[in-house]
Amino acid sequence: MTTSTRRIKDPVHGYIELDEPLVEALVDTPAFQRLRHVRQLSGTHLVYPGATHTRFEHSLGVYHLGSRVFESLRDQPYFTDGASAGNSTR
Repeated sequence: MTTSTRRIKDPVHGYIELDEPLVEALVDTPAFQRLRHVRQLSGTHLVYPGATHTRFEHSLGVYHLGSRVFESLRDQPYFTDGASAGNSTR
């Protein structure tokens, strides 16, 4: 069984893979897509024409970096010591 992974080209991080169905569904929502039209850098593009970063691109980059951090932490024994799949931290 193969799962489809959506890949989005990012100018900073290269390709960002949306391999979780929940994340892909979230990105497809109208509220998230609206971020394509909101500038991350406010009026900076008026002084620096290349500064065209949007909240959409920023949010995808945050997801990408957060995923990398948690994947790295998952491999560290000090992060997972005493934890099991059935434990709850309530």
